[in-house]
Amino acid sequence: MSSILLVSWILPLLLGALWLGLLARPRDAGAGLLFGGLSYGLGLGLLGSAFFPWMLAWGPRAAGFAVALFGISILAVLLLRRKCRAQAWLTAAGPSPNRALMLIALALLAIAVALFLLEARRLPHGQYDAWIFWNMRARFLFRAGEEWRQAFSWRTTHGTYPLLLPSIVVQAWNTLARESIQATQWIAAAYAVATLAVLGGSLRILDGKSQGWLGAALLLGQPFFAIHAASLCADVPIGFYFLATFVLAALYDRDPKKNRAWMLLAGISAGMAAWTKVEGVIFVLALVGAKLLTTLVERRFRALWREGLPFGLGLLPWVAMYSYFRWSLPDRPPPMPGAAALPGLTLFQKILDPQRHWIIAKSFYREIWWHPDHFILGPIILLALFAFVFWRRRTGDRSWRCSALALALLIGGYFGAYLLSPFDLRWHLDQSLNRLLLQAWPSMVFLVLLRNSSESRS
Repeated sequence: MSSILLVSWILPLLLGALWLGLLARPRDAGAGLLFGGLSYGLGLGLLGSAFFPWMLAWGPRAAGFAVALFGISILAVLLLRRKCRAQAWLTAAGPSPNRALMLIALALLAIAVALFLLEARRLPHGQYDAWIFWNMRARFLFRAGEEWRQAFSWRTTHGTYPLLLPSIVVQAWNTLARESIQATQWIAAAYAVATLAVLGGSLRILDGKSQGWLGAALLLGQPFFAIHAASLCADVPIGFYFLATFVLAALYDRDPKKNRAWMLLAGISAGMAAWTKVEGVIFVLALVGAKLLTTLVERRFRALWREGLPFGLGLLPWVAMYSYFRWSLPDRPPPMPGAAALPGLTLFQKILDPQRHWIIAKSFYREIWWHPDHFILGPIILLALFAFVFWRRRTGDRSWRCSALALALLIGGYFGAYLLSPFDLRWHLDQSLNRLLLQAWPSMVFLVLLRNSSESRS
C-alpha cells in the first residue's frame, strides 16, 4: 500500500510542487489547498505527458523514467530559481464562513467519500469506458513489449484517443513493476481531491473563506461527481484541467505585477486537457475563440499579444504531441473494395435538421433540470444568468469575461458535436451528456461564485 501511495500521490505532488514553487509560496491553509491541488494535477499531467516522448524513444517498459524526469526538473528549477520570484499566497479578506455552511460542506465531504468507496468496491475496474478504453490501452502498453504500437491499431477500440490517462497508469505500473488496479483507483481519487482543493482554495485566495466553503459544498452537493470519480474514466481529470486553466487565468488577472508565467501555466493546463480527452481539443478552441472575441470587443490588441504569447508557448508542446500522435501512430483500416456507403444524413442535412436541434436541446434541458445526476445544476444556471445581467457593472477581472465566454463556447461545442454525431442521436445523448456536463461543473461553480463575490464587493 505504501508503494502505491508513493507512485499515485506523493511523486506527482512533489513534481508539481517543485515547479509551482518557483511562482508561489502558500502562507496559510487555504493557500496550501490551492498549491497542493495544482501541484498534484500539474505534476501528474507532466508525468503522463513526458512519458509519451520517452515511450517513442525507449518504449513503454524502459526503466528510469521517473528518475530521469525528476532529475531534469530539479536541474531546470535550480537554473530558473534566481530569475523567478515566488508570490506569497494568502486567503483574501472577507466575512467569516457561516458555521452551518462549514458543517454542511463537511457532511457532504463525508457522503462523497462514502459514495466513492462504495462505487470503487462495486466496480473495482471502473465503468465501461475505463476497462474498454483507458485501462485496456494501459495494459496493452504495459504488456506488449516491442509491439506496443499495436495498441493503436484500428482493430482496437478508439485507437486515436489521447494518451494522458493510459500513460499515467503505465508509468505508475512501471515504477511498481507490476499491474495494480489499486493504483488507478488512488489516482482517480486524487484527481477528485485535487479538484476540490483547487476550487475551494482558489475561491479562498481570490474572494475569502466563505466563498471557498460554498464552492466546496456546491461541488460535493453533486453526487455524480464522487460516484463518477470512482468509475476510472477521464471526465473528472479533464474537469480538473478545465478548472485549473480558469483559476490560473484568474490568478494572472489579480496579480498586480501581471506575471505572465501564470498564463504560461494556463496554456500548459489547457494542453493537458487536450491530451486527456477529445473534449479538451474543443476546450482549447473555445479558449482561443473567447480570447479573440473579447479582444475584438474591448480592442485590447496589445493585451492579446502580452497574454496570448505565453499561453501559446505553454500550449505548444501538447499541440505538437497531439498532432504527431494523431497522424503517425494510429493506423487506418484498409480499404474495402466494393463496399457500399451506408445510408445516412450528410453533414449539411444534420446541421439543417430542426428535429436534431430539438432532440439535443430537450436532452440538455432534461439533464440539467430533471435528471438526478445533476439535481442542483439548475440553480447554478440561474445564478450564472443573474451574474450575466450585471456584466457591464464589472470593471475588473477581464479574465472572468473571457473564461465565462469560453465555458459557454465549450457547451456550444458539445451541442455541435452531438449535432454532427455519426451515432444514433438519442443513444449518444443518453450515454454521454451527463458526463460532459460533469466536466464543466467545477468550472461553472468557480466562475459563478467568483463573479457573484466580486459583484458584491464592487
